[in-house]
Amino acid sequence: MKAILVVALGFMASPALAQPEFTVDQSKVYVTTPETCQALEKDGADALSDANVSVMTFAGGIRSLEHSCEFFDVKTHATNRSFFASAVCEGLDEIYPDTFAITPYDDKTIQVVSSYDAMMQVSGTYEPTSPIGNPGAILYHRCDNLSEIPVD
Repeated sequence: MKAILVVALGFMASPALAQPEFTVDQSKVYVTTPETCQALEKDGADALSDANVSVMTFAGGIRSLEHSCEFFDVKTHATNRSFFASAVCEGLDEIYPDTFAITPYDDKTIQVVSSYDAMMQVSGTYEPTSPIGNPGAILYHRCDNLSEIPVD
């Protein structure tokens, strides 16, 4: 019994396995497909003509061909690596408020979770689209070669 207690105390005293500390570069452009980075560099804003492409910047928000969310406030917290953004979104014939949780997913990808999309998916109004199983979540890939979208 003492041996079990000693082993248990040893596990509690040992340092926890550290998760990698990925960071989010707020100055970069993030896109829903990695190939879009090269298309934006080559074609500028014309690359956004694909309905399946969304672009996100911390300064502006989220843009796609038929949908946009303008960020009004992006907040951080000293003890958390995630961000909280409040936004007003517009789609075809609709406007609504939304909030977003933005967190690092890996070294070049962020996970962006829309409270509006999560609610619509959980209620059955929208089909789930998240590749990672988190309702309302979309993965955005950092464009290391861009800090803004080139416009001709």
